[in-house]
Amino acid sequence: MAVDNPNVVDLITHDPATGEFDLIMVADWDWTDEPELRLAQLAHKIENYLGFALDGGLIAQYPQADGAPLRLQLDTVHPLSPAAAELVADWRRRLIDQRISFRVNQLG
Repeated sequence: MAVDNPNVVDLITHDPATGEFDLIMVADWDWTDEPELRLAQLAHKIENYLGFALDGGLIAQYPQADGAPLRLQLDTVHPLSPAAAELVADWRRRLIDQRISFRVNQLG
C-alpha cells in the first residue's frame, strides 16, 4: 500500500465540515534512492488517481463526492527531492483547470 503500487488508492478521506475528499498517496522511501524510478512511480500513481477520480470510480464508491472539492495528497516520510518537488509543482499547475488541489504532507 504505497506509491510503488500504482493500481491501489492508498487512502480516501472525507472532511464533513468542508465536504472535501482527499485521495492520499503514501511514500515511505527516500526520494534520492533511484530518483528516476521514484518520479516515474509517482507520476503513474497520480495519473491513476486522477483516472479513478475523474472517470467515475470515486463517485461509484462515494456518491456524496459528486461535485465535492477534491484534493490529491502525498504523504511522505522523507523530504521531496528537488526533481520530485518540481513534478508535484507541475501537477499542481495542470490540476488547476480541473479544480483539484495537490498537497504534500511530510510525516514525522
